[in-house]
Amino acid sequence: MTVKSLPILLTALFAYAVTCVAQPPSPSPRGTADEFYRTYIKLQIRGLPSDEELKTLSPMLSPSLQLLFENAARIKANYIRDNPDEKPPWHDGDLFTSLFEGAQSFKVGTPRMRGSRSEVPIELAFSGGGATTRWSDTLVLVREEGRWKVWDILFKGEWAFKQGNSL
Repeated sequence: MTVKSLPILLTALFAYAVTCVAQPPSPSPRGTADEFYRTYIKLQIRGLPSDEELKTLSPMLSPSLQLLFENAARIKANYIRDNPDEKPPWHDGDLFTSLFEGAQSFKVGTPRMRGSRSEVPIELAFSGGGATTRWSDTLVLVREEGRWKVWDILFKGEWAFKQGNSL
């Protein structure tokens, strides 16, 4: 190696090092769950997520779940067009927890691996009318595109008017 080739070699090594450092580590299932629920609490989404809310959530959602939301948005838009005087589906309530009113706080539990999925118990709470409701749901994650992503949410709250058993 000559002295003239040293700057080229150093530039190449620097570029390689920057590229390696610039790639953030992929969050663990616990980290993904924490990121998802922090975003959910901040956005306070009610009903089907808006385009802007979905854009914010998309990096955390599996492609199949993103597609379900996009299809639901089309169905909702068609319903509004065809039934302008009626409330459309997925207009009210919280789609991301067991409780219609949603959650105001959360605590991430210990993830459990189930084959290629990770199930993360989430303790949730909502306070209103002088009472606090506490329950647990389970966030189901899959590893896609090099990171853990939300695939489903299992609703574990046990009360009347629950929207179903999962997202």
